[in-house]
Order: sequence, then C-alpha cells, then structure tokens
Amino acid sequence: IIVILPIAAGVGVNHLFGKAARRVAVVSPFVSVVFIILIVGYILAQNRDSILENWRMLVAAVLLLHVAGFGLGYGLAKLMKFDEQSSRTVSIEVGMQNSGLGTALATEHFTALPLVAVPCAVSAVTHCIIGSIAAGVWRMINTRSTGDQQ
Repeated sequence: IIVILPIAAGVGVNHLFGKAARRVAVVSPFVSVVFIILIVGYILAQNRDSILENWRMLVAAVLLLHVAGFGLGYGLAKLMKFDEQSSRTVSIEVGMQNSGLGTALATEHFTALPLVAVPCAVSAVTHCIIGSIAAGVWRMINTRSTGDQQ
C-alpha cells in the first residue's frame, strides 16, 4: 500500500487532470523534499537522547550500509560489463536506498519499538550527503579527463 497507492494515485490524477498535474509537477519534487525533511526531523527530534547516546554505532552502521551499497553497486555493474555512466547510475541507485519507505514501514509495523525508525531517518540524511559527494567526485573526474570546464 505504501508504494502502490501513491503510484496509482499519481497515474489517476495525471490521467484525469493532465494539464493541472503537469503544472503541479514543477513544484512536487520540492514539496517531496520538504515533507521528507519534516518526517526525518520529527523522528530525530523524538529520539534525540537515544541518538546522542548511540551515535557512533548508528553512524558507523549507516555509513557502512551506504558505502557498501555504492561500492557494490558500482563494482557489480562493472563486473557485468556496464559502461561507466551506467555503472555510476547503478551505484547511486543502490547506495541511495529508500529511507523514506524504511521509515514509514518501521513506524507502521514496529510501534512498540520507536527507535527502529531512527536508522532510517539517519540514513535519509547520510545517503543524500554521500550521493552528492559521489556525483561531485565523478563530475570532477569527467571534467579533468575530457578537459571541459563545466
């Protein structure tokens, strides 16, 4: 329901109100980011003390998850003979796991364990940072190798 319902609603709205949906589509990525920030902020604020007590283990686990995801995504894509651009795309897709979905599932199904959603919330922040760094590094590598100044 968490995945299918929004997709079905989007398809329905786009079909019924195509022109209005295209106008709204311009701002919807920004609105999505705002809502993710609010959800993550709420979870982090609610669990502030536990996060501060366990931050080293939490950060280590989340970093390991995403660094392994980026690395394995890239490595396996190269092993399968993907070109460089496709390998980088797979790396980013694997490394930037759906933390929003994890947060929603953890909050919904583990109500007796409120800390379950914390790694997902921290992960949401972490994968954005690591993904941005990876994209920036790869862009610099491309610029240097082609001699282009972008």
